[in-house]
Amino acid sequence: MIQGKLKTSWVRRLLLGCSVPVVVVLLFLSLPVKAGAWGKVMVVKEKTNIRAKRSVQSHLKGSLNAGDKVRVDFYRDNWYAVFPLAQKERRESKAFGYVHAPRLTPLKPDGKTKKTSAGQATLVIKDIRYYLETDGAEKIYVELSRYAIPEISTTKGETPQLIMHFQHVKALGEALAFIHVPGRLIRAVRSSLNPENHVSRIILELAGGKDYTANQKFYEAENLYALELKEDRGSVNP
Repeated sequence: MIQGKLKTSWVRRLLLGCSVPVVVVLLFLSLPVKAGAWGKVMVVKEKTNIRAKRSVQSHLKGSLNAGDKVRVDFYRDNWYAVFPLAQKERRESKAFGYVHAPRLTPLKPDGKTKKTSAGQATLVIKDIRYYLETDGAEKIYVELSRYAIPEISTTKGETPQLIMHFQHVKALGEALAFIHVPGRLIRAVRSSLNPENHVSRIILELAGGKDYTANQKFYEAENLYALELKEDRGSVNP
C-alpha cells in the first residue's frame, strides 16, 4: 500500500520550518550532464515518488516529475538511490531517497532521452467510485490496469476543483465522463481523455468556502488508487 499526503492552504500548501509531514516536489535544474566518476544519470519516465527505503510501503519523502534527470547508484532489489546531478560524494546517506528502477530510463550518450511512443500508452482506467466514510471523509477510488499515481492540481473559485492527471492512458470508460456525487465535499466527478497526449483528467468538483486535506494511497494487489478528502477545520487562510 502506497501512502502520500498533501496539505495546503487550499489543498496544496508547502509548510516550511515545521514538523508536519508533507510531500515535497523536488526540482532538478537542467545542468550540463556528465556521468562523473560514480553512478549514472537517468531520466524519470513519469511523475514518481521518492521513498525513504526500498519499499512502496515506506515513508514518502518527495516526488520527481517526468523528464527530471537524476544521478543514481546503490542498486538493490530493483530500487535505486537517487541524488542531485551535482552530487560529488558517493555516499548512500546523502541520497534524497529511493526510486523504483522501472520508473527510470537511461540517458543516451548525446544527452537525449529515449522517446516514448503512443504504443506505450498502456494504462486503462476501468472504474471510478465514490465512498463516504463514517467520520465524514469522502473517498474517490480509481480502478486501474496497473500501478499509477496521478499528478494533482487545484483551482479556486465558487466551484473549486481538484484535478488528477493520469499519464499514458490508453482507455477510459464512456460511462465515467460524469458521475453525480451526493457528497458534502465532493459534488461531482468529471473525466476525460486526450487521445493526442494520452493524458486523462479526473476532475473533482468541490464545495466552495472550505479548506481541505487530501490523502492518497495505492493498493497494489487491487491496482486501486484512492484519494481521501477531509475538511480541514484548523486551516487559517493567509
